[in-house]
Amino acid sequence: MVWAVDPAVVAVMVVLVVEVGVYQGRAYWATPLIEAISLEQVLASGRPVSFAQSMRLLALSAEAVEHAHAQGLVHGLLRPANVLLLPDGRVMISDMGLGWILDAPAGATLPAPPAAAVDLEALAVLNQ
Repeated sequence: MVWAVDPAVVAVMVVLVVEVGVYQGRAYWATPLIEAISLEQVLASGRPVSFAQSMRLLALSAEAVEHAHAQGLVHGLLRPANVLLLPDGRVMISDMGLGWILDAPAGATLPAPPAAAVDLEALAVLNQ
């Protein structure tokens, strides 16, 4: 099943997880369908990104991370694939709070969530 949600009604700048479960022994989570391209796709396209565009994307990404941190969420594995660029110019962060779980082996006891500083360091690398 696919959920389609107007990005205007999605929580500010962070893609929501609407369902979490296990299917045939595999964990999954579902998010609304967001019409966007990732920063990873933009960088892979080879299209030049101006300094002004780069600074704007960094500022919007930092704002999204700041909003999430204020809600007690830490991404833990922020990378260009998780920075979504919406057609209206907004930026959303996907897989928020799930990144550190992805690195855990199946059936393992999950480690403590990472510190918020991890996301701040990732933002610095995103802008390189």
